[in-house]
Amino acid sequence: MADMAHVRGACLVLLISHVRCHEMTSNTDQHRRLLALDNTLRPCNSSVVEPPGCYGNDCATNATCPIGQYVQSCSSTPKNQGDGISVTSNACTAHSSGPRNRQSPRATCTSSPTTVVESGPLYLDNQEVTASCPAETDAIQCTCHSPWSVCGTTTEFYPSGNRCTKHIRVSDGRRRGTGGGAGAKVYAICRAPTALDGSGTVFASGCYGNDCATNATCPIGQYVQSCSSTPRHQGDGISVTSNACTAHSSGPRNRQSAEATCCAVPTTVVESGPLYLDNQEVTASCPAETDAIQCTCHSPWSVCGTTTEFYPSGNRCTKHIRVSDGRRRGTGGGAGAKVYAICRPTTDASIVAPTEAPTHVRTVTKANGTAAADSSDSSRGGTPVWVIVLASIGSCVTVVAIVVVVVLYRRNQLSVVLSRMYSVVATLEGQTPECALDSHDGTEKLGFKAGCDQL
Repeated sequence: MADMAHVRGACLVLLISHVRCHEMTSNTDQHRRLLALDNTLRPCNSSVVEPPGCYGNDCATNATCPIGQYVQSCSSTPKNQGDGISVTSNACTAHSSGPRNRQSPRATCTSSPTTVVESGPLYLDNQEVTASCPAETDAIQCTCHSPWSVCGTTTEFYPSGNRCTKHIRVSDGRRRGTGGGAGAKVYAICRAPTALDGSGTVFASGCYGNDCATNATCPIGQYVQSCSSTPRHQGDGISVTSNACTAHSSGPRNRQSAEATCCAVPTTVVESGPLYLDNQEVTASCPAETDAIQCTCHSPWSVCGTTTEFYPSGNRCTKHIRVSDGRRRGTGGGAGAKVYAICRPTTDASIVAPTEAPTHVRTVTKANGTAAADSSDSSRGGTPVWVIVLASIGSCVTVVAIVVVVVLYRRNQLSVVLSRMYSVVATLEGQTPECALDSHDGTEKLGFKAGCDQL
């Protein structure tokens, strides 16, 4: 019984070791998948947080950066409406002004630290309200918040030098809170001139005029990861290269500023073609083994529609372009619009790519800053379970055979067993059992008697 217990114990240990090895292999593959997915969706430790907004007077919605990241830009949708935008170093807040005004915040976050300066503890009106960044930091964006909706036509705007200044008109005179004042507050997002992680956002002040273009160019060795314009979805749209983002104005009253998020992860840009096209679907497709991460549209005839930047569908960027006014610019340049796709390698070279790409993956960033990956991929990698089971059974049989031989040898029964095996074989081959030697004492060499047929 003790010997059988040893056999069972040996098999159990072997089976557990196989299962654990399989689990470790599967976990390693899963970890590699998650690393590859994280590299695909969130390069350079950057993210965009865009929760749905809310309705109602003084209703506020927060877009909070993930832990370890800081607000680089803050905007609201619809732009320049409602009670404006307030901001902290890790959160962007959009304020609604009534039951029919839904304001949603949008925060661009990276690991490059920022600070936020408020114009003061009081809401002020009928004067210039200013927020100034500290020395050795740059003002990169300005916002305005007013519970009385007196921020005017812009709730986000660009700084003047190292400070944010906005003229606030007279409010309706109501005072909220003890000593809270009335009017508006101005906020300045401030950042050190050099991003600590080698990534960051490049802003380029805009210009006015038909076909006026403003470039936000990445530093040497960095590449465009996302490209947008301010005001968003206006003007003649956005064109892009692998190291520059260009915002195009459409007239003397339309000022378009460019904003590029840059880092060291290489990207390529695919253009829909050499011609501007209209009255059709215009498409730019990324090459194999790259992912489309953002799409933009540029039209000197302002026919990009309601969006000049949009998300890809699969590995390509497609947009329906309506009929343009028919003017042709340049020899054979066509008329209508061009679409651009920003493409990035599916995985970083230092990360092992998954054997099967997930069928559907999205990153959901909640308003509290937590992020979750949702995937319908059922593959987990590693060795199939049935192979593990068969290998375990075979190993157990081997262990049992070895243990049985050792036990018989220790009890001097090995020769008896072998002799009986020879007798069985002889019977099966048509010999008489007497032909097989039965050397129980182990003194004779096992074999067959003279005159008996050999096997």
